[in-house]
Amino acid sequence: MHDYVVDANDIPPFPPEAEAFAAEALASAPSGKALFTYADIALYFGISRATVIRRQRSGIIPGVRFIGSRVLEEGHVRRLTREQVRYLLMASRT
Repeated sequence: MHDYVVDANDIPPFPPEAEAFAAEALASAPSGKALFTYADIALYFGISRATVIRRQRSGIIPGVRFIGSRVLEEGHVRRLTREQVRYLLMASRT
């Protein structure tokens, strides 16, 4: 099976409004928080676990690893970086 990781260069650009929304939303999250679980994302940004998973599967979050068409889990608890959450937030606005 084909193994690949989504690269930020592979993702089409988002509109400036979506980028501004993501920057503002991330600024409201605790600045010391580097990794976000599904529960953190729901708490700080109101995005459900199901939506996060759908966005991961759609290939718009960089750093997500696929084997074939399946998202590879990274242990017991998936954590997204601030940059990955930024892409998630932009995708939620478009």
